[in-house]
Amino acid sequence: MQDVYKLNDKRYFVGKVFSGQIKPNDKIMFFPSGKESVVKSIETYPVKQIDYAYVNESVALCLTDQIFVERGEIIALAQNAPFVDNLFSANLAWLVCEPMDAHKKYLFKLGFTSTYAKINYLPDKIISLGDIELVDLELDKSIAFDLNSANTHLANFVLCDEYRTVACGNIMNVITGSKSKELNCNNVFKEISLIDRLDRQLAYNHQACVIWLTGLSGSGKSTLARNLELTLFQRSIKTVVLDADNLRLGLCSDLGFSKEDRSENNRRIAHVANMFKEAGFIVIVACIAPYIKDRLMAKTIIGESDFWEIHVFCPLEICQLRDPKGLYKQSQSANTMTGIKSPYQIPVQPNLRLDTSELSLEDETNAIMKLLIEKQIINSREVLTGAKEF
Repeated sequence: MQDVYKLNDKRYFVGKVFSGQIKPNDKIMFFPSGKESVVKSIETYPVKQIDYAYVNESVALCLTDQIFVERGEIIALAQNAPFVDNLFSANLAWLVCEPMDAHKKYLFKLGFTSTYAKINYLPDKIISLGDIELVDLELDKSIAFDLNSANTHLANFVLCDEYRTVACGNIMNVITGSKSKELNCNNVFKEISLIDRLDRQLAYNHQACVIWLTGLSGSGKSTLARNLELTLFQRSIKTVVLDADNLRLGLCSDLGFSKEDRSENNRRIAHVANMFKEAGFIVIVACIAPYIKDRLMAKTIIGESDFWEIHVFCPLEICQLRDPKGLYKQSQSANTMTGIKSPYQIPVQPNLRLDTSELSLEDETNAIMKLLIEKQIINSREVLTGAKEF
């Protein structure tokens, strides 16, 4: 997206199509912000509405919602989501006589996105004019990019100093940072309960599952988790909340906030959730879980048929205003908050997406209850008549 213009009370999202096609009524998402809308119309200059926009066409989109997004975001269909990250490997070609300064941050530009980047490279190696090297880049904020070989425009970038372009390159792959491994010992054996899952479900009169709430800090995950837990408990449904902050006070107190530690934190939560699920509980997990790969790992541990991913969405600017724990104010110096420097990779096809900037807590809870009924995890009779008075 090149920019947003407002003319005659209409807001135009202007950009160039780099791959695929787009048409009116398409549901689109913006990356990295995670905002979504529907294409109302597509216009070109001179002013003309068209039915489709194809590769290499520059167009203006009018949307059904008046949303606010920054220049440089990538617009895509959910099933064709780009990568979102701030740490990756890249081929870098040095273009100027002065050698690279490993202690300096350079201005990074990709498409219409810009931020500052630190080049992580071997300290005893000097990159100078004409050198082409594989380096790691760490950006000051997360960006969206595409590693599809047919779409190199969204992976090619330049680095600049105060006055000129000093290097160019292309992103090769994302650095996962995760080294955690499942235990694999010959002298460890899984113990099987004498009460199987079906017996528990018959006794409890509901199925077991894991509801995984993911979203930015301040989006409302913990508030929703507590209210959903109470709603289920009042209907005599076995339930428990696993809040990531609570687990970091005990089970995960040895972990920090690096990519590797976040991945390990996610893995531990998934295993605990799976244990409660096997005991017949509806488990509610409230966890940022910023990386797609870690949420997929959790789904694998828990089981695809028992894992319900709920995206608790809220625009970053509203999360910053809410800031219930004061974390965003602290991040002005540390600059490590998820969604600012550290990336949050939005779920592109969650089982449910709740916009907490628009929905009430009651509406959010009811939406999840409706999902549980539709998936036959609980029955509607329990919802209608099972409430207890306290």
